[in-house]
Amino acid sequence: ESLRHSPAPVAALSSGSSLSRDLSIVSRTMGVDSAILGHQSQWNAKTLLNFEDFSPTVTAHLRKVFSSLLALCVLASAGVYIHMLTNMGGILTMLASIGFLIAVAATRSQGTSPARLGYFAAFGTFKGLSLGPLIAMVLSTEDGAATVFTALLGASLVFACLAGAAAVSPRRSFLWITGFLSVGLTILVLMGFANLFIRSPAVFNMYLYAGLFLFCGFVLVDTQMGVEKYHMGDQDFLGHSVNLFI
Repeated sequence: ESLRHSPAPVAALSSGSSLSRDLSIVSRTMGVDSAILGHQSQWNAKTLLNFEDFSPTVTAHLRKVFSSLLALCVLASAGVYIHMLTNMGGILTMLASIGFLIAVAATRSQGTSPARLGYFAAFGTFKGLSLGPLIAMVLSTEDGAATVFTALLGASLVFACLAGAAAVSPRRSFLWITGFLSVGLTILVLMGFANLFIRSPAVFNMYLYAGLFLFCGFVLVDTQMGVEKYHMGDQDFLGHSVNLFI
């Protein structure tokens, strides 16, 4: 009788109820929305290390991403050709391409609205116009056409192989290299800045081939990052294709 009226058991029951309620809130907070992952789960090691193969819906999403990427490449090629005819590429077209890129990012909630598709097409075209002067300079050199064709063919094959490898590999199997790529990119930027003063051919060659190696890695990471964004509910295939294009 004395224990039943004692304040200690009452306080213990009260604190136990509070602890149970807090744990329930934490559990609901950590739970992943079933509409995104298909079932109620928690951020635990099993979820984090989920390397299951891609579902048909993810495959369909990747098909849309790569189709949009191909459209961007065609539009950029058209922009380069327009520059060859009109010589209108330069700083202004580069600024315009940045503006349309921001417009595509700012209107992601509109999905595939006509206005956003227009921004998307304008970005690809003006990006090609911006690259026009560089390609024209290469074409003016000896064997310039062969150089441009080799670069286009090589880049297309490398991208297709790496993106395909990332698409058929288990989920998240390449995301672990993101940190190494970020560190390498920082070193690459510092190396390029230093070579503005050093002007060393050896440093330039290191910069060139290290950049090629790094951006091959970014193709793998960006492809699988798009898949993870899709699993988290982000189905913006236009934005994902722009990430790969950049």
